[in-house]
Amino acid sequence: GNTLHLAVGYENTATEPVQDVSIKVRFEPPIFLDWAHAENTASGTVSGNSITWNKKQIGVLERVPPGQEGTIEFSIPVLNNATGTSAFQVVTEATMKSVGETIVNRTIKSTPITFRFRTDADLTNHARYFSEEGAPLGMGPLPPVVGQTTRYRIEWNLAKTSHELKNLAVTAMLPKRVAWTAKSVVGAGELRYDATTRGVTWSLNRVPGDVKDVSASFDVDLTPGELDAGRFADLLGETRVEFTDADVNEIVSRTKPPLTTDLQNDEVAKSKGVVRKP
Repeated sequence: GNTLHLAVGYENTATEPVQDVSIKVRFEPPIFLDWAHAENTASGTVSGNSITWNKKQIGVLERVPPGQEGTIEFSIPVLNNATGTSAFQVVTEATMKSVGETIVNRTIKSTPITFRFRTDADLTNHARYFSEEGAPLGMGPLPPVVGQTTRYRIEWNLAKTSHELKNLAVTAMLPKRVAWTAKSVVGAGELRYDATTRGVTWSLNRVPGDVKDVSASFDVDLTPGELDAGRFADLLGETRVEFTDADVNEIVSRTKPPLTTDLQNDEVAKSKGVVRKP
């Protein structure tokens, strides 16, 4: 999904002109590149996962004088579905027909540049009163009522397409008028609640590369106060997820916004979130 910005620099360090030069940039192994939206490549010839410039596109490459130098810049987006590999290399090679009057037909290659993909793992967090099928998950008045308790379900789901993850930790704080119920479902790992800090933590030591998603859910009880009347009440504070991408040995952290009784992901309850007075 990101865009690669590349620059190829060339220089004739010989004491004689270099003639009939072509410069090619090649991606190994082949990856999914969005050549249709590449920038500054109009003068180059695209073939497969490579692009080539020669004297037809850049006139000076027909005869590069001693000391002559230049730069070719271009940008290529990587498609969102470029999966199946954790890294790829970019190799640049230059082919020349002659140096001065000597025919050489020589090809030289640059040291490959390695790009590593970071995992696309991300967390979604939702609050619900009904399941996607419309079955009740919560209980109590809906819309919520001041002084009365309504139970909601908080759902955390981590999804990815590649890479092994290690030391996953998802944390959030319960607001003042929300109580922990001790009712939870954990697909993998451990879910804990600290009554002193009011923090909820879901931790996993490892998520293998071939596991595409893991989830945990827990129920909370909301008892709105007078100040909550006429607005959406808070259900869960900001959620933070942190883990190590084992394939590139990098720590990744993300945050998700707080959850309220405005249940936009719950088709049945999403219009019933504003707290009412008795």
